Amino acid sequence: MPTRPSSIASSNWYANHPDYLERPGAAAEQYLHYIVEQLSARSMPLELALLPVVESAFEPYAYSRARASGLWQFIPGTGSLYGLKQDWWYDGRRDVAASTARRARLPAALHDDLDGLAAAIGGLQLRRRQCAAGP
Repeated sequence: MPTRPSSIASSNWYANHPDYLERPGAAAEQYLHYIVEQLSARSMPLELALLPVVESAFEPYAYSRARASGLWQFIPGTGSLYGLKQDWWYDGRRDVAASTARRARLPAALHDDLDGLAAAIGGLQLRRRQCAAGP
């Protein structure tokens, strides 16, 4: 059971809106097999395949006020850092195959940098908070 106020609030919201999970569930059918394949190939925990439920509701064109975009909600700088092309005609953050391949590498890259998967996932959360806070 969550103990942090923000986690409790999120848990309560999902508990009070069970219909919300139907939408990403239907959308996940299109992408979940590919995501699991990519994570398996990199020996990453398969639980990471469910992150898009929270990140984007499995909507490849999701866009946040922090300018994060796509299934995995890459911000422009992180997308560029991991080789996702972004120009007037194409945004790799919204390309399910390209962004999933990069996202599957992200925890491994952080693992190498931060010495451990738990630290890597914590680092992802820290980066998300820093991006949400803005410049």
